[in-house]
Amino acid sequence: QVSQNELDWFHQDSEAQMKKWQQEKKENRENLKALKGTAKKHSDTNERYLKTIDEKEKQYNASLKTFLET
Repeated sequence: QVSQNELDWFHQDSEAQMKKWQQEKKENRENLKALKGTAKKHSDTNERYLKTIDEKEKQYNASLKTFLET
């Protein structure tokens, strides 16, 4: 038979482990949120750069066309 003390120790260990896991879960959620924010910033920056590149390419092609016609 399991003594009451052993049962209490098991219960305390279980609660301590549960609190540890909950803290890790909270930290992981916060890290994931931060990473999602960083990914969003990089994605937005990439979109801006792509638009700028497209605009510059159009300007270049127009200038090249004018140059070749001249």
